[in-house]
Amino acid sequence: MEKSKIASRFIEFFLCRPLVIPAVLIILVDLIYVNLRLGWEPAVNPSGQQVQIQGFVRDKAFDDKGNIKSITISDTICYVNNIEAPIGSFIKLSGRAYPMEGAMNRGGFDQRKYYASKKIHYRLNTEKVIFVKEGRHSIKESFFKWRNELSKLVNDNCPYEAGTVNTLLLGDKSNLSEDRKELFKDVGISHFLVISGLHISIIGSLIFRCLKKLGIKRSVSCFISMIIIFNYGLLVGFSISVIRAVTMYSFRLLSYILKRSYDLLSAMFFSVIVNIFINPFCVLDAAFFYSYVTVLVIGLYMDRHAASIDVRSIKEKMVDNIKFSVTLFLFMLPVSLKISHYYTLSSVFVNLFLAPLSLPIIILSGLSMISSALSLSGLAGFFSAVLAVTLRILDMFCGFFSSIDAFTFTGNPSLVRVFIYMTAMYLCLFFGKKHLPRALKPVLVLSLIMLLTVNKPNAPFLSMLYVGQGECIVIKTGANSAIMMDCGSTSDERFLENNVIPFFKEEGITALDAIFVSHADKDHICGVPELLSQNNHIKIKHIYLPKIKEEGKNNFYKNTVYLAKERNIPVTYVERKMSFKFGKVKLLCLAPSYKNLSGDANKDSLILLLKGPNKTDILLTGDSDIEAQESVLSDILKYSDNKVEILKVAHHGSKNSTSSKLIEAEKPKVTIISAGKDNSYGHPHKEVLEHISKGGAVSFCTKDKGEIDVYITFKGIKVSSFQK
Repeated sequence: MEKSKIASRFIEFFLCRPLVIPAVLIILVDLIYVNLRLGWEPAVNPSGQQVQIQGFVRDKAFDDKGNIKSITISDTICYVNNIEAPIGSFIKLSGRAYPMEGAMNRGGFDQRKYYASKKIHYRLNTEKVIFVKEGRHSIKESFFKWRNELSKLVNDNCPYEAGTVNTLLLGDKSNLSEDRKELFKDVGISHFLVISGLHISIIGSLIFRCLKKLGIKRSVSCFISMIIIFNYGLLVGFSISVIRAVTMYSFRLLSYILKRSYDLLSAMFFSVIVNIFINPFCVLDAAFFYSYVTVLVIGLYMDRHAASIDVRSIKEKMVDNIKFSVTLFLFMLPVSLKISHYYTLSSVFVNLFLAPLSLPIIILSGLSMISSALSLSGLAGFFSAVLAVTLRILDMFCGFFSSIDAFTFTGNPSLVRVFIYMTAMYLCLFFGKKHLPRALKPVLVLSLIMLLTVNKPNAPFLSMLYVGQGECIVIKTGANSAIMMDCGSTSDERFLENNVIPFFKEEGITALDAIFVSHADKDHICGVPELLSQNNHIKIKHIYLPKIKEEGKNNFYKNTVYLAKERNIPVTYVERKMSFKFGKVKLLCLAPSYKNLSGDANKDSLILLLKGPNKTDILLTGDSDIEAQESVLSDILKYSDNKVEILKVAHHGSKNSTSSKLIEAEKPKVTIISAGKDNSYGHPHKEVLEHISKGGAVSFCTKDKGEIDVYITFKGIKVSSFQK
């Protein structure tokens, strides 16, 4: 009987919403199509070749000074130096073209998918503008100009929070505080900084009510509101969330005109079809799933708790808000872990605090913008000051929860686990009221969270990450912990946030038992002080630095020591004969001795013998030279259980970096090399690769296939690269 009731509810749900099944099928077919399309080899594959392209400008972007930094022609984004090129104009450019690249590490930024969601597959570093010919008048260009003029007026007339006003109402984030952006992201409310359904519904409702107050008929008010909201969408740019919000709000106004009931879920599934029809690649954008899963949860919750939406007492309203915030958190958890590999329980508390502030913040932003547009600088200053106070209170609240590491979840669950979790959670929360004892419900919810967040059993033991021209090695010591050997790059200023931190989140690493630095060159250490200065929810327990003389301590070395002391992290200075143990991992320092330091950072680089599970020996050579490597041969024979199986090639594979005697004596099975794509040094050099090949070892280099992973099993070692 109970099963028939559940089945009848499902049937009723689909019969009342006939768009559900077509929309879901369209999403599945579209996902298959775009992923197959990304897997195809492009007909043209320029890799730094000199080319000429021409076509109509379909989009453009500005830097924080208001200058044009890029234009889009067909499927190519062209980086330019502030040229005058209106949207719709015909232009011819020359420069070096490159295909968009996929992620180089697990959890890393996938440039190819991100730009594919915007119908862009190539980039051009423009060297010459051959000609520009203005085309017919473009409506998009007009809205672009109005948006920029309005943004400038806000910047000129609002002494406080101009960047936030432009972000909330114009989608212009060029002057938004990076600190606030990171803070809101950290506590799970970055959605508030994106123009979406909340903003559209508030603006649309205010317009509709104003028109009604003026005595305009309801149907006419709805029609005018639809036109204004559509034009507002053109003004801010029709992103995925804006298309969804405008479509759904128009659906709602049409229901008023036709005097039919409005169903949020039907409107949502209709907007899915609209979004995919406009751009099939939109399903590759994380915003697509964040936006639609959020609205889906709202719709399901309202459908289930329709009777409690208009509750009478304040207490009942508060309880209902808490229930909804927890429900939203539970359903967004797998989505966030799958997409960004990070989510925080803080979002429950912060969203409860944000809910009553959302309307005042958007109204104050609107008043600041209207006053600025009318050049009423005094009034604009007043409204922006009140807005600043309100946002400071929100910042303080967010800052408090951001500092609590216990509230964070990291990892990348499989699609199977996500499906089981979502299905079971839906049944538990929306069907469990009558079918499950109340005491059993929290136990089931916690069990599902554990199922989702438990670490992958087949995680690699050692991973050499791609960081451009630099080096970073991560060695797992436990389910959520690791040690890191070096962290630096000279070719990528954002390597830490684009490659290293995302990898930690993907692997569920929340603690570093130790950070070892082989030597103080920038390409091996610059990320360490940056890691220490950030609030990234990674607990660092100990730092091990090479014991060097005072004159060899550069700013990176000194800042690392200073920041470690400031955060009460112990620092140990490493030299020859010191040994360290972390779980099943043991490290022996073979060189150098403090007494025999040469004063050259590379020559004095640490050489460590890593003894892992199943008697696996890995030699980590930093940037040491041939002489230093040959000096430790006797120690390797003395301390190694077997011969070294994996050799980390020194100095990124430079010409005089690897001892042929070392390779002949140890005969490693595998060598791993860290080097950046198209690096100016030519790393790794041909001579080194030939030495390695003659010694019988298989060589892996990060510049070719990205992250290199070493797995240790009972059958031996297995080495693979991220990009197959």
